[in-house]
Amino acid sequence: MKTNRREFLKGASLGLTSVVLAGNAAKAEVRPNAAYEHTSAGAAGGGNPRDVKLNVKLIYYAMIHSSLWEGPCRYSEMSQGPDAERAEARQRYAETVKTFRNSLPPEANMIEPVYMEFRENTRLLPRDLRVLKDDMDQVDLYVLRGYNLSSHHEVYFASALHEMCKAPIVSAGHLGRTLAAYLDSMGAEGYAEYAYGGLNKLIALLRARKAFRQTNMLLVTEIGGAVKGPGYLRGSVGDFDDLKNKFGMGATIVGYSELTSERDRILKDPAAMAEVERLNGRLLNQTKAVHMDRELFRNNVLFYQTIRSLMAKYNCNAYSIDCIEFCSSKLAMAWKITPCVAFSLLNGEGYATACEGEIGCMLAIKLFSSIANKSAYMGNLNPYQPGPEKPFFAPYFWVNEEVKGKADFTFGHNVPSLKMEGFGTPDLPFEIRNFVPGKAGKSGWGASFKVDFTKIKEKTITLGRFNPATTKLLLTKAEVVGMRGFSSERCSTEMLIRVKDPDGFHLRTATFGHHYVMVYGDYTRELSKMADILKVECILHAA
Repeated sequence: MKTNRREFLKGASLGLTSVVLAGNAAKAEVRPNAAYEHTSAGAAGGGNPRDVKLNVKLIYYAMIHSSLWEGPCRYSEMSQGPDAERAEARQRYAETVKTFRNSLPPEANMIEPVYMEFRENTRLLPRDLRVLKDDMDQVDLYVLRGYNLSSHHEVYFASALHEMCKAPIVSAGHLGRTLAAYLDSMGAEGYAEYAYGGLNKLIALLRARKAFRQTNMLLVTEIGGAVKGPGYLRGSVGDFDDLKNKFGMGATIVGYSELTSERDRILKDPAAMAEVERLNGRLLNQTKAVHMDRELFRNNVLFYQTIRSLMAKYNCNAYSIDCIEFCSSKLAMAWKITPCVAFSLLNGEGYATACEGEIGCMLAIKLFSSIANKSAYMGNLNPYQPGPEKPFFAPYFWVNEEVKGKADFTFGHNVPSLKMEGFGTPDLPFEIRNFVPGKAGKSGWGASFKVDFTKIKEKTITLGRFNPATTKLLLTKAEVVGMRGFSSERCSTEMLIRVKDPDGFHLRTATFGHHYVMVYGDYTRELSKMADILKVECILHAA
C-alpha cells in the first residue's frame, strides 16, 4: 500500500515511551558489548539533505464572465464577452507558465501546471478540483496565478484547495495578503509572496524546512534515548515523540554492540576496506601536514565508514554519539580513534552531526546548512578570558597576536568541516593532528582536522541554537576576530568572536545550553523567517 506522504509527515507518536533500553546510566561503567535493543522511530526521510527539492505546482485559474454587463466592479471598457476573455486568459496562462518555469530556482522541481476556469460568484468545492488529485501527494507548494480575480475569488479557491490537498498555498500582490490571512484564520498554511522577499526566497525557505522535517537521526548510545526526562544528553532534546509530532522527524538508536559488529563487518569486507583506503589516501594526500602516525589515522576513517554504513542501513541523514559515553565504553581507546573526523566529513557532505549527543545543535546545523548551503560548525561557547584558562590543556598557540583583548567569546570544537565556505566550493586547507597526546615516545592518536579560521575571508557569522524543548531559536550575528588551538592537541580548536552586547547575549544563553552552532555569513533574517514558518519563537539578539 502506497504511503500518503502528507499524512505521514503529520505523524503519529513515535511510541518510544514503552521501549526498554539495555544499559543503565546509574552503573559505573557501560559495557561495550552489552545486549541492546535496536529501536527505530519511523523516519520521515533519508538520503542526503542537499538533494532535497521543493515540488511546486502552478495553478492558473480564470474567472470568465457569463455575459456582458456593467456595474460597480465592471465598466464598459472592461467587457469583452466570454469568448474573448477565455482567449486572453489562455494566452496569459501560456506566458505565465513560460515565465514561471524559467524563473524557478534550482532547489525547486516544477510539477505539471494546470489551467482552470470558473464563472463569477462561484464558490468552489473540493469536487470542482478533481483534476488536482492525481499529483497532490507530490506537491509541496501551490502557486496561484489568475485572470479577472478578486479577493473573494482567491479565498474561495484557496479554501477549497486547502480542504482537499492540505498543502501550503502562495499568491502574489494584495490578493496574497487576503489569502494568507484567511488561511491562517483556518489554521492552514498560506503565504503572501512579498512577506518573505519574493517567491524564490519563499521556495528556498520551504525547501529548507522540507529538508529539516526529513531528518532521521542515527543516535549511538546505551544510556540515552529516554523520551522524557533527562534526554539523550543532559540538557539536550529528550522528547522524540515531540520532534515527530512537531516536525515529522525520526530517530534510530543503536548500541555499541551493533556499532562494533558493523566495524568488524567492514574489516572483513574487501570492497568496503578498499573504500576506506581510498578515502584515507585522498585525505592524507590532500592535507597540508600530518602531525600523527599515518597508520593510526586510518582508524578514524574506518570509524567514519562504519557510521556511514549504519546511516545507510537505517535510512538516516543525521548522526550523533555522546563522546563522553563513548570514551567511558573504552572502545575509543581500543580502536585508537575519536569521533571528530567522522563528524567533520559527514557535515561536509551535508549530513548534520553533533558532538556529545547534542540534538538541539544537530537540528540547528541541519537548518543553518539547508538555508546557507554551507556546512555549519558546532562548539562550546564561553566568555573569553585571556591567559591559560584551561591549564590542563597543552599551551595554546596564537595564530594572530593582534586579536588579544579584542574577543568576547571563544567558540569551538575539533570538528571543523572542509565545506564551511559552501558545499559547492573547494575544500578548505587543513592539517591533521592527533587528539590524545602521545606518551613515552608513542604517537598520539584520535585524529581531528585543523582549519585556520583566520585565513577564511568571510568574518561575519550567524550563531545560534534551539532550546531543549525546540520551542525557541536563539540567533545573533557575530564577527570572527581570530582563533587559537590550531597547533594544539585535545579539543582545542576555537574561534575568537565578537558579539554586540556580549553580557546581554551571555544572559540569553542561560536557557539554551553551552553548545552552539555557527555558519559563515549573516543569515539572521532568513532564519528568523524560518522560525516563523516552523512556529518556533525566534529570539534575535542585537543583530
